[in-house]
Amino acid sequence: MSFSRMVTSTTAALMLMLSLASPVLGHAIVIDSTPKAGSTLPAGPFEIAIRFNSRIDVGRSSLTILDAERRVTTLSVKPTTEPDLLLGLGPPLAPGKYRIRWQVLALDGHITRGDISVSVLP
Repeated sequence: MSFSRMVTSTTAALMLMLSLASPVLGHAIVIDSTPKAGSTLPAGPFEIAIRFNSRIDVGRSSLTILDAERRVTTLSVKPTTEPDLLLGLGPPLAPGKYRIRWQVLALDGHITRGDISVSVLP
């Protein structure tokens, strides 16, 4: 086999391996959430469900709520059998604007964080 053919074959094999591995190497990305960003919630407790594009380590993930004065309330993360789902229960909130802040550890070792802005009706 000539040197140029060997380089071409090796390059093609490497590109194939990288293309197959790329979904595993990325961060956990939100693909759906309840409530959705920009939602208006009724008064009372509410369920938080955030689905990601990859498996997460629920035991090392967290949920918090920040109010307009930036006071933080830490929420319990509920166990689930779905490896790509972060669940929690939000407490009854006074009318106003809030941010649901999440942080997850993907099984590839990357930490991802984000916010979901919501409002609560009077």
